[in-house]
Amino acid sequence: MRTRFGLPGMALALGLCFGGTSWGQIPDLGPCAPDVILGAWLVNANGHSGALNGTSLDGTGKITGTMVFGTLVRQIQGFWSASRCQVTFLQASSLVLAVPGEMQFYTGYAYNYQGLKRLAGSFVAFAGTGGSAERHTFGWDAVRR
Repeated sequence: MRTRFGLPGMALALGLCFGGTSWGQIPDLGPCAPDVILGAWLVNANGHSGALNGTSLDGTGKITGTMVFGTLVRQIQGFWSASRCQVTFLQASSLVLAVPGEMQFYTGYAYNYQGLKRLAGSFVAFAGTGGSAERHTFGWDAVRR
């Protein structure tokens, strides 16, 4: 059985194995600034390059924004936990009339690495967005613009 740990887990494992080297340092995982998720990020979602834009964050941690891949603009809505440095959001063409098969569910963590703010995690894609029964979980990462 194969276990997947994602990018933060790999970074932690490399840091534990190669902690003495400059490239093997464990990333700083927090605590994070309350509004670090806001603003523009360059995103790579399973090899697809685009932009993640966090546009609003309220006092309960609810975030909204957009993800843009070429001419495709998708809405995001979810939560940001500064104490856990964790973001969780749904991405869909319209969150008002969202069809479950057209959504993607993202979760990830913020960290600083080599002086850059970064996000990394995984997302679940349903049948209408490239997922299948055999492969529906993919990786994503982002770096602050």
